[in-house]
Amino acid sequence: MKRLSVLVAALALVALVGGFVAYRVVGTGAPAFTVNGHTVSQSDVDGELRALADNAAFAKAIKQSGSTPLVAHPGSIDARYTAGWLSLRVVQVFVDDTVARRHLTVTATDRSQAEALAVNLLGSEAVLRTLPSSVSSNLRTRFARIVAVSDDDLTRQGAQLRAAVLRTCPSRRFVAHILVSSQAEALVIQAQLAAGADFATLARQHSIDGASAVRGGEVGCLDNQQFVNGFEQVAQTQPIGQVSAPVQTQFGFHLILVRDVPQTADLVGVALNDVLGLARGARVTLDPRYGTWDRRNGRVVAPSASG
Repeated sequence: MKRLSVLVAALALVALVGGFVAYRVVGTGAPAFTVNGHTVSQSDVDGELRALADNAAFAKAIKQSGSTPLVAHPGSIDARYTAGWLSLRVVQVFVDDTVARRHLTVTATDRSQAEALAVNLLGSEAVLRTLPSSVSSNLRTRFARIVAVSDDDLTRQGAQLRAAVLRTCPSRRFVAHILVSSQAEALVIQAQLAAGADFATLARQHSIDGASAVRGGEVGCLDNQQFVNGFEQVAQTQPIGQVSAPVQTQFGFHLILVRDVPQTADLVGVALNDVLGLARGARVTLDPRYGTWDRRNGRVVAPSASG
Protein backbone atom coordinates (compact mmCIF):
# COMPACT_ATOMS: atom_id res chain seq x y z
CA MET A 1 0.00 0.00 0.00
CA LYS A 2 0.96 3.55 -0.52
CA ARG A 3 2.07 5.15 2.75
CA LEU A 4 3.75 8.32 3.84
CA SER A 5 7.50 7.95 3.52
CA VAL A 6 10.06 9.41 5.83
CA LEU A 7 10.95 13.07 6.18
CA VAL A 8 11.32 14.22 2.57
CA ALA A 9 8.14 12.91 0.98
CA ALA A 10 6.09 12.98 4.16
CA LEU A 11 5.96 16.75 4.33
CA ALA A 12 6.80 17.54 0.70
CA LEU A 13 9.06 20.34 1.87
CA VAL A 14 12.32 19.57 0.09
CA ALA A 15 13.23 20.68 -3.42
CA LEU A 16 15.45 17.97 -4.86
CA VAL A 17 17.87 20.11 -6.84
CA GLY A 18 21.23 19.07 -8.22
CA GLY A 19 22.98 15.98 -6.98
CA PHE A 20 24.19 14.91 -3.58
CA VAL A 21 25.54 17.65 -1.36
CA ALA A 22 26.80 16.90 2.12
CA TYR A 23 25.97 19.27 4.95
CA ARG A 24 28.58 18.94 7.68
CA VAL A 25 27.12 19.20 11.17
CA VAL A 26 28.93 21.89 13.11
CA GLY A 27 26.58 22.84 15.91
CA THR A 28 27.61 26.39 16.78
CA GLY A 29 25.50 28.92 18.66
CA ALA A 30 25.24 31.14 15.59
CA PRO A 31 21.78 31.59 14.05
CA ALA A 32 20.54 28.94 11.63
CA PHE A 33 17.70 31.27 10.65
CA THR A 34 15.75 34.30 11.83
CA VAL A 35 12.11 35.00 11.02
CA ASN A 36 9.43 37.22 12.58
CA GLY A 37 11.84 38.29 15.31
CA HIS A 38 12.59 34.68 16.31
CA THR A 39 16.02 33.11 15.96
CA VAL A 40 16.82 29.40 15.99
CA SER A 41 20.46 28.48 16.54
CA GLN A 42 22.62 26.16 14.49
CA SER A 43 23.35 24.12 17.61
CA ASP A 44 19.62 23.52 18.10
CA VAL A 45 19.05 22.40 14.50
CA ASP A 46 22.28 20.44 14.20
CA GLY A 47 21.67 18.66 17.50
CA GLU A 48 18.38 17.28 16.16
CA LEU A 49 19.96 16.32 12.85
CA ARG A 50 22.80 14.57 14.66
CA ALA A 51 20.29 12.62 16.76
CA LEU A 52 18.54 11.48 13.58
CA ALA A 53 21.83 10.61 11.90
CA ASP A 54 22.84 8.46 14.87
CA ASN A 55 19.48 6.68 15.07
CA ALA A 56 19.64 3.13 13.69
CA ALA A 57 15.86 2.83 13.44
CA PHE A 58 15.70 5.97 11.30
CA ALA A 59 18.42 4.65 8.98
CA LYS A 60 16.43 1.43 8.65
CA ALA A 61 13.21 3.31 7.86
CA ILE A 62 14.96 5.35 5.17
CA LYS A 63 16.46 2.23 3.61
CA GLN A 64 13.09 0.47 3.57
CA SER A 65 11.47 3.48 1.89
CA GLY A 66 14.08 3.47 -0.88
CA SER A 67 15.08 7.06 -0.11
CA THR A 68 18.59 8.50 -0.21
CA PRO A 69 20.58 7.60 2.93
CA LEU A 70 20.67 10.35 5.53
CA VAL A 71 24.42 9.93 6.08
CA ALA A 72 26.71 9.19 3.16
CA HIS A 73 29.99 10.25 4.78
CA PRO A 74 30.99 10.32 8.48
CA GLY A 75 30.04 13.63 10.09
CA SER A 76 27.88 14.81 7.21
CA ILE A 77 24.18 14.68 6.35
CA ASP A 78 22.56 14.79 2.92
CA ALA A 79 21.76 18.48 2.47
CA ARG A 80 18.25 17.70 1.22
CA TYR A 81 17.29 16.26 4.61
CA THR A 82 18.81 19.28 6.30
CA ALA A 83 16.77 21.58 4.04
CA GLY A 84 13.59 19.67 4.83
CA TRP A 85 14.22 19.81 8.55
CA LEU A 86 14.99 23.55 8.42
CA SER A 87 11.80 24.14 6.43
CA LEU A 88 9.81 22.43 9.15
CA ARG A 89 11.54 24.47 11.86
CA VAL A 90 10.71 27.71 10.03
CA VAL A 91 7.06 26.68 9.74
CA GLN A 92 7.06 25.92 13.46
CA VAL A 93 7.76 29.58 14.27
CA PHE A 94 4.55 30.56 12.48
CA VAL A 95 2.66 27.73 14.17
CA ASP A 96 3.80 28.86 17.62
CA ASP A 97 2.86 32.46 16.86
CA THR A 98 -0.58 31.30 15.69
CA VAL A 99 -1.13 29.27 18.87
CA ALA A 100 -0.31 32.35 20.95
CA ARG A 101 -2.36 34.75 18.83
CA ARG A 102 -5.48 32.54 18.87
CA HIS A 103 -5.00 31.56 22.52
CA LEU A 104 -5.19 27.86 21.59
CA THR A 105 -4.85 25.11 24.16
CA VAL A 106 -3.15 21.87 23.16
CA THR A 107 -5.45 18.99 24.13
CA ALA A 108 -4.83 15.33 24.87
CA THR A 109 -6.36 14.55 21.47
CA ASP A 110 -3.92 16.93 19.81
CA ARG A 111 -1.04 15.16 21.54
CA SER A 112 -2.32 11.76 20.44
CA GLN A 113 -2.64 12.89 16.83
CA ALA A 114 0.80 14.50 17.05
CA GLU A 115 2.26 11.14 18.04
CA ALA A 116 0.86 9.63 14.84
CA LEU A 117 2.16 12.57 12.80
CA ALA A 118 5.64 12.12 14.26
CA VAL A 119 5.59 8.40 13.49
CA ASN A 120 4.57 9.09 9.88
CA LEU A 121 7.27 11.72 9.50
CA LEU A 122 10.03 9.58 10.96
CA GLY A 123 9.00 6.31 9.36
CA SER A 124 8.34 4.16 12.42
CA GLU A 125 7.41 4.28 16.08
CA ALA A 126 10.83 2.81 16.89
CA VAL A 127 12.54 5.99 15.68
CA LEU A 128 10.56 8.23 18.00
CA ARG A 129 11.02 5.81 20.89
CA THR A 130 14.82 5.59 20.51
CA LEU A 131 15.61 9.27 19.96
CA PRO A 132 17.14 11.13 22.92
CA SER A 133 14.34 12.07 25.29
CA SER A 134 14.92 15.80 24.84
CA VAL A 135 14.58 15.51 21.06
CA SER A 136 11.51 13.26 21.10
CA SER A 137 9.85 15.48 23.72
CA ASN A 138 10.45 18.60 21.64
CA LEU A 139 9.09 16.89 18.53
CA ARG A 140 5.95 15.79 20.34
CA THR A 141 5.38 19.31 21.68
CA ARG A 142 5.93 20.97 18.32
CA PHE A 143 3.76 18.52 16.40
CA ALA A 144 0.97 18.86 18.97
CA ARG A 145 0.95 22.59 18.27
CA ILE A 146 0.79 21.91 14.52
CA VAL A 147 -2.22 19.65 15.10
CA ALA A 148 -3.89 22.24 17.36
CA VAL A 149 -3.67 24.91 14.65
CA SER A 150 -4.82 22.45 11.98
CA ASP A 151 -7.85 21.44 14.07
CA ASP A 152 -8.70 25.08 14.75
CA ASP A 153 -8.56 25.80 11.01
CA LEU A 154 -10.85 22.83 10.45
CA THR A 155 -13.37 24.30 12.88
CA ARG A 156 -13.15 27.78 11.40
CA GLN A 157 -13.02 26.84 7.73
CA GLY A 158 -14.67 23.42 7.47
CA ALA A 159 -16.91 24.31 4.51
CA GLN A 160 -14.03 25.84 2.52
CA LEU A 161 -11.79 22.86 3.22
CA ARG A 162 -14.50 20.43 2.14
CA ALA A 163 -14.93 22.33 -1.13
CA ALA A 164 -11.15 22.28 -1.66
CA VAL A 165 -11.03 18.50 -1.18
CA LEU A 166 -13.88 17.95 -3.64
CA ARG A 167 -12.19 20.13 -6.27
CA THR A 168 -9.12 17.90 -6.15
CA CYS A 169 -11.12 14.65 -6.40
CA PRO A 170 -13.08 14.53 -9.68
CA SER A 171 -13.91 10.84 -9.22
CA ARG A 172 -15.63 11.54 -5.89
CA ARG A 173 -14.25 8.22 -4.66
CA PHE A 174 -12.71 8.45 -1.19
CA VAL A 175 -11.07 5.17 -0.25
CA ALA A 176 -10.55 3.51 3.13
CA HIS A 177 -9.33 0.04 4.00
CA ILE A 178 -8.54 -2.35 6.81
CA LEU A 179 -5.47 -4.50 6.20
CA VAL A 180 -4.94 -7.74 8.12
CA SER A 181 -2.60 -10.69 7.74
CA SER A 182 -5.06 -13.53 7.13
CA GLN A 183 -8.30 -14.16 5.28
CA ALA A 184 -9.81 -15.63 8.43
CA GLU A 185 -9.23 -12.40 10.33
CA ALA A 186 -10.62 -10.39 7.42
CA LEU A 187 -13.80 -12.47 7.41
CA VAL A 188 -14.27 -11.95 11.15
CA ILE A 189 -13.97 -8.19 10.73
CA GLN A 190 -16.25 -8.27 7.69
CA ALA A 191 -18.92 -9.97 9.81
CA GLN A 192 -18.52 -7.35 12.54
CA LEU A 193 -18.99 -4.58 9.98
CA ALA A 194 -22.09 -6.29 8.59
CA ALA A 195 -23.47 -6.38 12.14
CA GLY A 196 -23.06 -2.61 12.44
CA ALA A 197 -19.54 -2.09 13.80
CA ASP A 198 -17.84 1.20 12.95
CA PHE A 199 -15.31 0.90 10.09
CA ALA A 200 -12.94 3.57 11.44
CA THR A 201 -12.88 2.04 14.90
CA LEU A 202 -12.05 -1.42 13.60
CA ALA A 203 -9.39 0.04 11.30
CA ARG A 204 -7.68 1.69 14.26
CA GLN A 205 -7.90 -1.50 16.27
CA HIS A 206 -6.90 -4.11 13.70
CA SER A 207 -5.33 -2.68 10.54
CA ILE A 208 -1.63 -3.43 10.13
CA ASP A 209 -1.23 -0.47 7.77
CA GLY A 210 -0.18 1.92 10.50
CA ALA A 211 -0.21 5.02 8.30
CA SER A 212 -3.92 4.68 7.47
CA ALA A 213 -5.00 2.97 10.70
CA VAL A 214 -4.49 6.17 12.70
CA ARG A 215 -6.81 7.87 10.17
CA GLY A 216 -9.56 5.31 10.62
CA GLY A 217 -8.39 3.45 7.53
CA GLU A 218 -8.63 6.46 5.22
CA VAL A 219 -6.16 6.59 2.34
CA GLY A 220 -7.79 9.49 0.52
CA CYS A 221 -9.11 10.22 -2.96
CA LEU A 222 -8.71 7.55 -5.61
CA ASP A 223 -7.41 10.07 -8.16
CA ASN A 224 -3.66 10.45 -8.61
CA GLN A 225 -2.81 7.60 -6.27
CA GLN A 226 -0.92 4.46 -7.11
CA PHE A 227 -2.36 1.32 -5.55
CA VAL A 228 -1.27 -2.26 -6.05
CA ASN A 229 -3.06 -4.51 -8.53
CA GLY A 230 -6.20 -6.01 -7.09
CA PHE A 231 -6.66 -3.20 -4.60
CA GLU A 232 -6.88 -0.54 -7.32
CA GLN A 233 -9.47 -2.43 -9.36
CA VAL A 234 -11.76 -2.80 -6.37
CA ALA A 235 -11.25 0.83 -5.33
CA GLN A 236 -12.37 1.86 -8.82
CA THR A 237 -15.47 -0.34 -9.01
CA GLN A 238 -16.70 -1.04 -5.47
CA PRO A 239 -20.26 0.31 -4.93
CA ILE A 240 -20.30 3.44 -2.81
CA GLY A 241 -20.85 2.77 0.89
CA GLN A 242 -20.41 -1.01 0.69
CA VAL A 243 -17.48 -2.89 2.22
CA SER A 244 -15.77 -5.24 -0.20
CA ALA A 245 -15.10 -8.90 0.30
CA PRO A 246 -11.49 -9.57 1.40
CA VAL A 247 -9.03 -8.59 -1.34
CA GLN A 248 -5.64 -10.28 -1.29
CA THR A 249 -2.44 -8.48 -2.27
CA GLN A 250 1.20 -9.03 -1.37
CA PHE A 251 0.57 -7.00 1.80
CA GLY A 252 -2.23 -9.16 3.16
CA PHE A 253 -6.03 -9.06 3.01
CA HIS A 254 -7.90 -5.78 2.57
CA LEU A 255 -11.47 -4.81 3.34
CA ILE A 256 -12.13 -1.77 1.15
CA LEU A 257 -14.76 0.92 1.63
CA VAL A 258 -15.39 3.70 -0.88
CA ARG A 259 -17.44 6.80 -0.04
CA ASP A 260 -18.50 9.69 -2.26
CA VAL A 261 -17.94 12.43 0.32
CA PRO A 262 -14.67 13.40 2.00
CA GLN A 263 -14.18 12.16 5.52
CA THR A 264 -12.73 14.05 8.46
CA ALA A 265 -9.30 12.56 7.77
CA ASP A 266 -9.38 14.01 4.24
CA LEU A 267 -10.24 17.47 5.58
CA VAL A 268 -7.56 17.19 8.25
CA GLY A 269 -5.01 16.45 5.53
CA VAL A 270 -5.90 19.64 3.66
CA ALA A 271 -5.88 21.67 6.88
CA LEU A 272 -2.48 20.23 7.78
CA ASN A 273 -1.08 21.13 4.36
CA ASP A 274 -2.34 24.68 4.87
CA VAL A 275 -0.54 24.85 8.21
CA LEU A 276 2.67 23.54 6.65
CA GLY A 277 2.38 26.36 4.11
CA LEU A 278 2.27 29.16 6.69
CA ALA A 279 5.79 30.29 5.82
CA ARG A 280 4.97 31.03 2.17
CA GLY A 281 5.78 34.64 1.39
CA ALA A 282 7.79 35.13 4.58
CA ARG A 283 11.15 36.86 4.73
CA VAL A 284 13.66 34.52 6.34
CA THR A 285 17.32 35.20 7.04
CA LEU A 286 19.06 31.85 6.55
CA ASP A 287 22.66 30.81 7.06
CA PRO A 288 23.81 29.98 3.50
CA ARG A 289 25.43 26.72 4.63
CA TYR A 290 21.92 25.29 4.81
CA GLY A 291 20.88 26.50 1.36
CA THR A 292 18.66 29.36 0.21
CA TRP A 293 15.18 30.45 1.23
CA ASP A 294 12.47 29.99 -1.40
CA ARG A 295 10.08 32.70 -0.30
CA ARG A 296 7.37 31.89 -2.81
CA ASN A 297 7.04 28.26 -1.70
CA GLY A 298 8.02 28.82 1.93
CA ARG A 299 10.86 26.34 2.15
CA VAL A 300 14.61 25.92 2.29
CA VAL A 301 16.21 24.79 -0.97
CA ALA A 302 19.31 22.64 -0.54
CA PRO A 303 22.56 23.78 -2.20
CA SER A 304 23.09 22.30 -5.65
CA ALA A 305 25.99 19.99 -6.34
CA SER A 306 27.72 22.77 -8.23
CA GLY A 307 26.83 25.45 -5.76
